Amino acid sequence: MNILEVNELSVILGGMKVLCEISFQVNTGDYVAIVGPNGSGKTTLMKAILGLLPYSGSVYFQGESRATFIAQKSLGYLPQRMSFLDQRFPATAKEIVLSGVYAHKSFPKKLSRQDSDAADEIMNTLKISELRDRPIGKLSGGQQQRVLLARALIQHPKILILDEPTVALDPQSREIFYDTIQKFNCEQHVTVLLVSHDISLMGEFASKLLYLDRQMIFYGTFENFCQSTAMSHHFGVSRHLNLPQTLNDD
Repeated sequence: MNILEVNELSVILGGMKVLCEISFQVNTGDYVAIVGPNGSGKTTLMKAILGLLPYSGSVYFQGESRATFIAQKSLGYLPQRMSFLDQRFPATAKEIVLSGVYAHKSFPKKLSRQDSDAADEIMNTLKISELRDRPIGKLSGGQQQRVLLARALIQHPKILILDEPTVALDPQSREIFYDTIQKFNCEQHVTVLLVSHDISLMGEFASKLLYLDRQMIFYGTFENFCQSTAMSHHFGVSRHLNLPQTLNDD
């Protein structure tokens, strides 16, 4: 069953068309890596899907409007950068996780014991319980990202959207993070859309690749990506691709 359907999505920013008629479908349980060069529109696509940017075309979640889907707490989002994560931000790791619940509360917004228990549960699942009372700004980059992942997962979303979640992490922290995402995808069937520049690593984890360069060049499995005639033409080669080594990300 399709959990996400994008039809002829285009985005114009500053008078320039930065995305042109993007169409694709994501099945429940898919793990889709979105890749492409600098300025190809990867982050723009994520923001448009989330309704954070104006666009033409249509976006449906399980056949529903975005507003209905988000209101059901069915979508988790980890953006590329969180501006509040510095040493001066006065919040503990658990408070950051709980902010993922608070955002969905109706007025008057008040956290319950059940919310606190849910935060403890997801932090335990991600093996970050020991960080509960530590200031978020005092944590390492890898620890911060796992806290933010817990924030995105606390509502048990059906689909998780991540925009370059490992860009500032060391190799060990990156591997732990990707292993965690894969576990949720495989064991809890959370559908994943992840923007990344590491095609070789995405070939290990993702079930599908979407290659953007302002328009959709390729969408399919990693194996088909390596053998794609469209991708060979795009890179200006006449044979099947090995893993592209020249891609840089936003």
